[in-house]
Amino acid sequence: MNSYANCPLISVGLPVYNGEKYLQLALESLLSQEYRNIEIIISDNASTDATGDICMNFVAQDSRIKYSKEEVNKGIAYNFQRVFDLSKGKYFMWAAHDDLFDKTFIAKCVQKLEESPDALLCLSDLIFIDEDGKCSTTTYITPETVGKTILQSADHIFNNFGWYDTYGLYRLETIKDRKVDLSRFGADVSFTLEIMLRGDIVKVNEPLFYYRTSNKSFEEFLMNYDKPTVSEIKTPYSNLARDLIEVIKFSRIDHNSKDQLIRNFIDILTHQNEEWKNLIIKEYLPPLSVVSLEQQIALIESIVLNYVDEGILREDINTLLQGNHIQSLSQGRPIYVWGGGSAGQRVAELMMQRKIEIEGFIDSNSLKWEKRLLDKKILSPEVVLESNCELSKRAFIVIGSSYSKEIRASLNTRGYVETTDFVEVILN
Repeated sequence: MNSYANCPLISVGLPVYNGEKYLQLALESLLSQEYRNIEIIISDNASTDATGDICMNFVAQDSRIKYSKEEVNKGIAYNFQRVFDLSKGKYFMWAAHDDLFDKTFIAKCVQKLEESPDALLCLSDLIFIDEDGKCSTTTYITPETVGKTILQSADHIFNNFGWYDTYGLYRLETIKDRKVDLSRFGADVSFTLEIMLRGDIVKVNEPLFYYRTSNKSFEEFLMNYDKPTVSEIKTPYSNLARDLIEVIKFSRIDHNSKDQLIRNFIDILTHQNEEWKNLIIKEYLPPLSVVSLEQQIALIESIVLNYVDEGILREDINTLLQGNHIQSLSQGRPIYVWGGGSAGQRVAELMMQRKIEIEGFIDSNSLKWEKRLLDKKILSPEVVLESNCELSKRAFIVIGSSYSKEIRASLNTRGYVETTDFVEVILN
């Protein structure tokens, strides 16, 4: 697209609340776009800082900016929906008050969508920037679904952890009937999955979007959502998984594809996406809980797939945990914690608080061997496992490491049996 004359109108929705620190940079980034036929719709959610003054200064300079301010804060969901509802363009994009776009972002995304009439969304890859504007060395690769099956497309969401696929250019007419409910954690992820199940996503294969990261705690982040319930604060990752399943169930794809997609999601969650799986389990289990891999799979299915009632679920979990105690499982054998880092230390400290004595630590990193942690030696796996080869003398291993999958495999190759000879504990 070499000429921008007679090009379709692009609506840019910018919801903001107290964004004075970065707002000017964000607006300059949008106004410097090579694609000129844009409208920038700013909805100010009753800001109490200089946001209004900054916006009015820009309105005076450029007629493409449309600014409105609420008298009272109506919540993040209202604000995102507001700019969406006011848009008049053929294509639409959200812009955050603190993110930046390359000057060619809109032009290149428009070209992709004009060339791909079946596509609902165009993305570019993105680069993370910190609060000072310094770029990360990591590029986030966004998905493209053209030529892929539904299973292949959804894999980007199911196998990921950390999603940044909302900030792209949408074909407005195909999503205008969709209410963007941001009242729940991860609603943007659910929205992306819904788009995937409705049509194609295309992309510009270069990083043209700069996403600003924040030093806010996760709890502060959750409180940005509108009146979060206790459940949403305590079990956000479980709720997100359930929400994705609901998106699949209510999508327009055929029944067999729905069943296959849900089963694929549960399989990935239980066997591949360790980080997400562990966070879901941690949301429900008490500290130092002992659950086998098989029990973890059953837990995920109960929490995510077969969830009916919170009380019933917690009763099932209590039943599952009965008898799963390190002291009873170890049967008097020497206990070692596999993990010479912070996770292993925390596991050992919790065990000591419960009067569970440990012999020492195991770690695969040779630089840690013979060093001491909590006044206990860190030994190599060979020293502990090979010298205790007889079943009656075999050490009992408690996995306290983020590399639990690899450690479990190593123990299995040595003939160790989960629950009988080793366990992985759940930390909160």
